[in-house]
Amino acid sequence: MCKKTALIGVLFVIILGQVDCGRQINREAVVPLTGIVTSQKEGAMEGVLVTAQRVGGSIAVTVDSDKQGRYTFPASRLTPGDYQLTIRAVGYEADNPNMIATVADSKTTEFDIRLDKTSNLAAQLSDAEWLDSVPGTEQQKDIFFNCVHCHSLSLALESNHNEAEFRSVIVRMRNYLTPATLTVPIPKLHRSGSRPLDVVLAKFLSSVDLSTRSKLDYKLKTFPRPTGNDTKVVITEYTIPYPDWQPHDAALDSDGMVYFTDFSSPRFGQLDPRTGKVTVWEDLNKKWGYRQQGFQCMQFDSKGNPWIARHSENGIAEFDRKTGKFINYSVPPSAGGNAHTTTDFLAITHDDQYVWFKDSGNLLMYRLDVATGKFNRYVPYPNYHPPYSVGNGLKGPKPLGHNIYGVSVDSKGNCYFADMAGGNIGKVDAQTGKITLFPTPTPNSGPRRTHMDPKDRLWFAEYWAGKIGMFDTKTNQFHEWTIPLPWYGPYDAVLDKDGYVWTGGMPSDFVFHFNPKTGVWDKYLLPRLGVNIRRVSVINSTTPPTFLIGENHQARIAKIELLN
Repeated sequence: MCKKTALIGVLFVIILGQVDCGRQINREAVVPLTGIVTSQKEGAMEGVLVTAQRVGGSIAVTVDSDKQGRYTFPASRLTPGDYQLTIRAVGYEADNPNMIATVADSKTTEFDIRLDKTSNLAAQLSDAEWLDSVPGTEQQKDIFFNCVHCHSLSLALESNHNEAEFRSVIVRMRNYLTPATLTVPIPKLHRSGSRPLDVVLAKFLSSVDLSTRSKLDYKLKTFPRPTGNDTKVVITEYTIPYPDWQPHDAALDSDGMVYFTDFSSPRFGQLDPRTGKVTVWEDLNKKWGYRQQGFQCMQFDSKGNPWIARHSENGIAEFDRKTGKFINYSVPPSAGGNAHTTTDFLAITHDDQYVWFKDSGNLLMYRLDVATGKFNRYVPYPNYHPPYSVGNGLKGPKPLGHNIYGVSVDSKGNCYFADMAGGNIGKVDAQTGKITLFPTPTPNSGPRRTHMDPKDRLWFAEYWAGKIGMFDTKTNQFHEWTIPLPWYGPYDAVLDKDGYVWTGGMPSDFVFHFNPKTGVWDKYLLPRLGVNIRRVSVINSTTPPTFLIGENHQARIAKIELLN
């Protein structure tokens, strides 16, 4: 039987403002704020992101300028008051860095914005643009690509380390967990030394950084600004009142509450967008000498209760929305739980009877019977022993090992998982326990995260291939679509009620909206550099559906609403 322990909750309440995730945009009322964006070089500029945040407030609203250079904030999105305005337009910066616009009641405020050419283009590049710009082979960039988990690639490219120094830095970096950042370093318990590919990466980085040059002398490539349909969007960002938070998973429940996990520490949050209240619970449990690592995957059961994969805390947890308490389920030693147990992804059957989850430390799958607390263990790869740090980001011709990175269930209770390092979609038969592997059409595509749609089709991201994948569990057939942006690195993919697929990724600040029937990709630029998107979710209660993400490296939650 599983021993249930109540999670200790520490409650914090922060007032962020009153915004409703389900509110429809009113286009008929008085426009609160508008203006024209121009520059000497281009005149009226399309695709400039203009963000308004109330002075002293914590909610930011962003719109794009149209073909005539006009930006317009929809009615009801800005209430009377003073707003700090900022812009995002690669290659440009505002000629007035302290733009304050006053919004009045029942009146339209005109505020024109003038842009000048930036003096520091490198500071505006996303990681995808850095990878597209830096000279080097695909293998060299593939290895470097993995660094986006923790920090911007500019940190290495604008350093002055030589090859020997980089070798030391690489080993040091490897011994921090992926939730680690420069401000929140989280060391691994099980440390490792140098690896053969460290020499390749160190030689590459020392050849393109500032160790042998006074400035970067290769051309910095940038992606075009949004145009046309890509500008028809309103983005609302909610600031989490703790700058060290990394909102990994964020999703809306049936009552209109946004729940989110913190990847950097075992904290769990709830945002009420109707009142602006944020509630946070802190797990004070510890495990085997680890610094407390954070939560990762979150899923709702049929009652609307969130379940959390507790990552290095060995287990999963159910949050009861009525009582505000958690119940933890830890893998006992008799079922295989040990010091390496890392439980980071889960999925719940439709009847709430079972919860499937994976242990990446020991490369095992588990099924928990919620009523009895019994754990069934499954071994997908009986002849493979994980080194506790699997995968190196390469897209070479040979398999890299195995690493389960995403779990879903179909309508019959069968479990499907994404084997990121092995390039497979796996199935665990709920009745027989038989495990079947289905290699993705693109070898070593890096499949990660998974979402099962109502037709039992599994949608997933192909991180290393830069593609979106779909596996039809009824026919065992794959479909793949290539994302039209280099080095995008999709992390997750989800289908909305209108048949569009949404995705986001760590290296780029664009989110994509894709129509599989027509092959048309729309992309929407986010207002901040380096948001580092992980899990993505959709709100199907709005028309059209709304997109919701955690800005993992910006301590914000963003809501993307389409205007067309």
